[in-house]
Amino acid sequence: MPDRLCLYIRPHPISSAAQQLAALTAWAEGAGHRIVATYTEPERKRRADHRREASRLLAEAPNGLWDRVAAASLLALC
Repeated sequence: MPDRLCLYIRPHPISSAAQQLAALTAWAEGAGHRIVATYTEPERKRRADHRREASRLLAEAPNGLWDRVAAASLLALC
């Protein structure tokens, strides 16, 4: 049975949300995982320490909707 996967996307100047989503989706499909949720932080022009989507992901984790969380390594996407 494939793992139910949650994706966490945090845009960065060297890696857009679209690039991260494409890379993670390709990896997940290649590994046989099923994506059941995606949390994407909004793109910001200035540094923000508060990550709303990360907080939401952590709050919803106990609900058992996914088995694993995947996030892109920015260095791997350069």
